[in-house]
Amino acid sequence: NLLSMFSLIHQSMDVMSQRLAKVHRRFNYVTPTTFLEELNAFQSILSRKKTGLVSIQQRFQNGLNRLDDAAMQADRMRYMLAEMQPKLEQTQRDVQQMMVKIESDKAEADATRSVVEGERATALAKEAECVAIKQDAQKDLD
Repeated sequence: NLLSMFSLIHQSMDVMSQRLAKVHRRFNYVTPTTFLEELNAFQSILSRKKTGLVSIQQRFQNGLNRLDDAAMQADRMRYMLAEMQPKLEQTQRDVQQMMVKIESDKAEADATRSVVEGERATALAKEAECVAIKQDAQKDLD
């Protein structure tokens, strides 16, 4: 019992105070007010501890709530992923087909580029020939 413990402590303080007075001639008075001060100090400490425990309990509960929310979100995401999996696979197939088409178009473009480069070279040669004929004709006219 808590009250009997405080009573015992108060009585022990009285005995120790008497012993202190005999041995060292120092007086320490143990009064009913001292007993009430002990009770008030204990009550104050108990109140602070309770407040601290309530705070810890609230933080713990908030943490548990956040973990529950995270678990629910993870379940929702798993469901969405399972639901989207066929679309993802179809998109991957479409991308693969598109990559094959792009490769074939690139090869075709490279072939066309080489043909165009050849025609360009021919056109430049003909242009140079035409310029030479024009200059020759201009000389004849002058």
